[in-house]
Amino acid sequence: MLSMVESADERKRRRARPELLAPAGGPEAGYAALAYGADAVYLGLRRFSARAEAVNFSLDDLGALAAHAHALSPPRRVFAAVNTLVRCGEVGEAVDTLAAARDFGADAVIVQDLGIARIARAHFPGLEMHASTQLAVHDLAGAEALARAGFSRVTLARELTIREISAICRSAPVEIEVFVHGALCYSYSGLCAFSAFTTGRSANRGSCAQPCRCLYRTDSGPRSGRYLFSMKDLALPRHVRALSDAGVSCLKIEGRMKGPLYSAAASDFYRRIIDGSDPDRMEQDAEDLRTTFSRPWTSLYADARGWRGAVDTDFAGHRGACIGEVSSSRQGRKGGIWAAFKTSRPIERRDGLQIEFPGPQKPLGFSIVAMRSAGGGPLLNEADAGSEIEVLLPDDAPSVPAGSKVFCSSSQAVKRRFRWTVPAKGAPGPSAAADFRIAVSPGLAEVRACAALPNSGPAAHAEARIEGGFPPARDPAGVERFVKEAFGRLGGTRFSQGAVETENPQGLFVPLSALNDLRRKAVLALDEALEASRGAEKARVISAIGLDCPSRPSTRGASAESWSLKVDDAGILEAFGKGDLEAADEIVLYLAARGCADAARSASGLASRAGAGRIRMALPPVIREWDLPQLEEALARLSADGFSKFEVAGVGGFGIVARIASRFGCRPDVRSDWPVYVWNRSAAAAVLSMGASGFTLSPEDTAENMELLLGEFGPLAAVVVLSRPPLFLSETCAFASASGSCPGPGDCRARYTGLSSDFGDDLVMINLGCRTAVVKRGFHDISPLLPRLRAAGASSFRVDLQHSLGGPEEALAAWKAARKA
Repeated sequence: MLSMVESADERKRRRARPELLAPAGGPEAGYAALAYGADAVYLGLRRFSARAEAVNFSLDDLGALAAHAHALSPPRRVFAAVNTLVRCGEVGEAVDTLAAARDFGADAVIVQDLGIARIARAHFPGLEMHASTQLAVHDLAGAEALARAGFSRVTLARELTIREISAICRSAPVEIEVFVHGALCYSYSGLCAFSAFTTGRSANRGSCAQPCRCLYRTDSGPRSGRYLFSMKDLALPRHVRALSDAGVSCLKIEGRMKGPLYSAAASDFYRRIIDGSDPDRMEQDAEDLRTTFSRPWTSLYADARGWRGAVDTDFAGHRGACIGEVSSSRQGRKGGIWAAFKTSRPIERRDGLQIEFPGPQKPLGFSIVAMRSAGGGPLLNEADAGSEIEVLLPDDAPSVPAGSKVFCSSSQAVKRRFRWTVPAKGAPGPSAAADFRIAVSPGLAEVRACAALPNSGPAAHAEARIEGGFPPARDPAGVERFVKEAFGRLGGTRFSQGAVETENPQGLFVPLSALNDLRRKAVLALDEALEASRGAEKARVISAIGLDCPSRPSTRGASAESWSLKVDDAGILEAFGKGDLEAADEIVLYLAARGCADAARSASGLASRAGAGRIRMALPPVIREWDLPQLEEALARLSADGFSKFEVAGVGGFGIVARIASRFGCRPDVRSDWPVYVWNRSAAAAVLSMGASGFTLSPEDTAENMELLLGEFGPLAAVVVLSRPPLFLSETCAFASASGSCPGPGDCRARYTGLSSDFGDDLVMINLGCRTAVVKRGFHDISPLLPRLRAAGASSFRVDLQHSLGGPEEALAAWKAARKA
């Protein structure tokens, strides 16, 4: 059986093909995926899952699925997603979740929060850690940083090209996992704050409201709006070989919000491709998969960077497989409207259809209740591919014009094709091998029991006894058989039989009924001891976490306040007088990935006004392969000119800065910006251990949680008082989506465009040189909270003037207003 602690290097050597990882939104989907070829499935538990609205798994469900997966030949694996950000008051529950994932048989946990990763690495070493795509890793430096943090696998950002993936695979000290199928986020995963700031439902907390799937109106676009951010579905069936050749360890299918049929069909589709499917069958399998759930497919940027029509601006939901176009619709002799079309695939009564109209009108979805040959005739139960047919439309259907596309959105034949079995529920809880040592004396039978849960769980010990007069046995060997029989009856418990030893030196007889009674008492005591052992383990972990923070300052007594000012354009400070600049203890200048050479030159000019020691250079949150050379050149120039303060917005930034600084023999002072999320004490410890001199609290966090962190870390934790945080940060150009074309970077004149939606927000799209940011027109302002935060220990404050919309005058006014709070 596959070892639970097999290393990433060992798996790389063993595997000739990448692992296929499928979604399990609920137990049935997990069994369905395994039945149709998934090597592993990933699932969420009831807490800390990035798909909080999926069915998700109870602990018993996890235990049952893990036992089933491990018993298959070859064994399969089960991963538990613990992939949300965790607040201070939730860390105890997160420890429970990690322990339960281990105890109930999970082979790995998928993690976003660096603090949870630190806890898992230190206290649950039997659990393999996989980095969630929510960590926004898009480069080798990020993969290396997470390897140092204890991760054995990293899920890369979906936006990467195969060339970039291949380069990372060649040098990364961890396994690399990539998505090959399923829904796409418009923003880089982990860098999306749209839902949190517009609805209060955080994507980083598993409650995304999916604002990317809504209609938006631009200043110059149609009044009805378009789906500017609704991405097509990723589908890379023709790239599987290239990804395998690149060295990818795991191909991942998205879809924990989808049903078991989708999990089965998607697993089957990619299993056949990995195993060398007949190319002629691939297209039919693809059409079958589309009927379970599908938007239009895109390969996104697998082949090349740049806009490739990855957004479906006309419709945001499930379409299915396109099977024809309406040729006509007419009134039937007995009433009802019949729509005629030629079907490209076999269909039957009760199949689901969706008719899409030209223009913005909502599609018509319905189940076929009546079908006949075109022109009339008897009703049909089924029709072959190529048939000219008519289907009866619902009574409330709108007029259906010729040319409307017809999709099969649900297929009875596909449902019949995929069948799976869900095993009957077994004993509750994880199975633990129990060892029993039974000692018999004339007046007493007693047992000492010991059990430990899988994956190095805590051991538990218990004792039980019964009194009685036990006479000499006629057949002492038979007594030993009775003992093993009695203590093998563990059905309905969480235990399986381990070693059973008998100490019966006088050869006494113990009735089977007494042995059964002794076993029941022993099992009850062992179960209680196991729970107590788990509780003691949690207490030990929580106690250790309290000592887990290097360089934690004392917050007793008031600290002098410091204020920093962050800008992405030094020109925005032209309205600032000498006194205004002197009020900033530090000025943070953003090194845009595209245009960082200009920012580096601006730093020198800014240093002449404010002093080089007060300038900190900030790396962008996304640094792609083509961004790195000019960024490193700019960093080298800055280091050579004596700049030594930097800020990083992704875990890979620490390595990039350290590599450049080592060339010049200097020790940089590196802080982290809020996209390196610190929402709990252990996350702060993790970031500080990476080399940060301080960190920035997330504007998305609550005041209550920030107070707890400030009480621990005081001046190390910067509070962003005023900002325009990117709601979306995307590699997909929304300006190209809005216009339907891309003039190319050299001819693009797009800069800003106003945006509104049914959420009622006044938004602005910003062109960042082929990337798109979406911000609110107004500032995110937490200045009313400053008295509370100061009382909690805050003394480091920031005004972030990136994405300035009102020019230098707005920037100066914002700086003055924030400092008066």
